[in-house]
Amino acid sequence: MKKAVKPSVRRELVDYVKYKHNVSQRRACRVVGISDSVYRYQPDLHRDDEIIDVLQKAVERYPAYGFSKLFKTLKR
Repeated sequence: MKKAVKPSVRRELVDYVKYKHNVSQRRACRVVGISDSVYRYQPDLHRDDEIIDVLQKAVERYPAYGFSKLFKTLKR
């Protein structure tokens, strides 16, 4: 089942509650219903770039392979 409100939207709500009602980050997180760690989380978007490049080249070389066979081929 899909979540009704995404974490990014909840982070914006935390910011709104913090500044509009002059409360701490911890209290605003509690009001919105997320943990402090979810509020502070910053995803590393470039972490998998090298792996994605290798996979894309392998898909071009072996277009008929499925994931399992492609994974085994790359593992060698």
